[in-house]
Amino acid sequence: MKNTEDTAARLANCRLFAGFEAAEVVKLLGCLAPRRARYARGELVLRPGERVREFGVVISGAVCGERTDISGENSVAGMIGEGGVFGEILAIGLNRIHTVTVRAATDTEALLFGYERVSGTCEHACGCHRRLIHNLFSVIGEQYFALADRLYYLSRRTLRQKLTAYLSDCAVRGGGYVFEIPFTREELASYLAADRSALSRELAAMRRDGLVDFSGRSFRLPPAARRE
Repeated sequence: MKNTEDTAARLANCRLFAGFEAAEVVKLLGCLAPRRARYARGELVLRPGERVREFGVVISGAVCGERTDISGENSVAGMIGEGGVFGEILAIGLNRIHTVTVRAATDTEALLFGYERVSGTCEHACGCHRRLIHNLFSVIGEQYFALADRLYYLSRRTLRQKLTAYLSDCAVRGGGYVFEIPFTREELASYLAADRSALSRELAAMRRDGLVDFSGRSFRLPPAARRE
C-alpha cells in the first residue's frame, strides 16, 4: 500500500490524473492494475511493427519517439518527460501495426496501462474512471496540437525560420524568455529535419546577430528577438 501511495504522489503532476485527489489516484491504480517497467538509457520501450495495447506514464526519466527509414535515418517525433503520457494514440488503433520507435532517453521508470481496461467501464461505474477517460481524451488532444506544431515548424522555408518559430513557442509555453528545451542538439536537429552541423552553425549565427543566447539546453531570447 505504501508503494502505491508513493506512486500516486509522483503522479500528482501528470495530465492524465489532473484534478484527482491522492486517495482517488490510489483507488484508480488498484482498479486499473498498471504494470511498472524500468528501462535503461537507450533501451527500446516500443518497437515498430508491434500492435500496441498499452500506453505509458513516465514516472521518472524521459522517452523519445522516433521514426527510422530503410536507410537507417532517424527522425525524432518528440520527447516526453516526467508525468508525460506516451503510446496512447498508438494504443487506440488496436489493430494497426505502427511504425514508431519509443526509446528511453535516460534511465526511465514508467507505469503501463492496458488501453481496453482504461477505456472500458469499471464494474463500479465510478466517477473517477469517467474523469480519467475525459483526461485521456484531453491528453490525446494535446498530442494533436503537438503534431500540428511540428508540422508548422517543418513548413518554414529556412532553418533560421524553423528555429525562430520553435524557440518562440518554447518561450511562450515556458512563461518567460529564459527557458530550457527538452532536446539535445542532435535530437533538435532531427526534430526540425535539419543537419546537426548546419543547426549548430545557424544557432551560432543567430547568437552573433543578437537573436538568441544559449548554454546547453538553456536558452534566452534578448528583448529585440521577443515576440510579444
